[in-house]
Amino acid sequence: MPPRARRASSPSTMQCPWSCWIEKWITRNRSTDARATAHRSAPNSRADLSDGSPGAARIVTCSGYLGMIFARVVCGIEGRPRGFRILAFLQLSDRLATAGQPTEEELPSIRDAGYEIVVNLALPTSTGALDDEAASIARLGLEYVALPIDFERPDIELALRFFDVLDRHRDRRMFVHCAANMRVSALMFAYRVVRGQMSRDEAGDDLELIWVPNPTWARYIEDVIAAATSNERDEAKGGAR
Repeated sequence: MPPRARRASSPSTMQCPWSCWIEKWITRNRSTDARATAHRSAPNSRADLSDGSPGAARIVTCSGYLGMIFARVVCGIEGRPRGFRILAFLQLSDRLATAGQPTEEELPSIRDAGYEIVVNLALPTSTGALDDEAASIARLGLEYVALPIDFERPDIELALRFFDVLDRHRDRRMFVHCAANMRVSALMFAYRVVRGQMSRDEAGDDLELIWVPNPTWARYIEDVIAAATSNERDEAKGGAR
């Protein structure tokens, strides 16, 4: 089941037939800020995202009324460091930002914004992946961590390794991305719930700014939460001996 119940849609809300055109427009402009989009969207709206391709997320949808289309196709800058145009950018805290795949030209803006570590959860074959992101990040003087998670067959062990990276570097500024911020947003939901940083509803608000997980990822999120919770209990027992 999903991380939390979906909000009911308005009876007058329908999928806009132009959503594919709008998706291409957004991807081309690469400047949609998820939080700014959400602030401008109707209360019952949610992200309509690709359910298969890890690199083709529809960051916004249409509510059926033509007048709503352009209210939801925005080039928001709210929450972005200056100069950022990275796809699906979402700032979670002063020390942690998430996003989709940056282009080669956008990488220096990550360094210029003060981030010290770049974590990549996408596959080397994901849509938009750079030829050698590790080398590009090294040339910028940043630390790079690659934990490639298959979107179709996500691995629990890699998620737990990602949690360990977040724990070990909690005092440093991290920029975490995948292809479209779908993997990252889902695992950040799980991490915040497991570590007690937020309730499911609170963490779910940020998750739904990016997407509503499909059945595969809804199950994966719950499996990751269960595995991480079990590990915490085992560690607590071992420390008490």
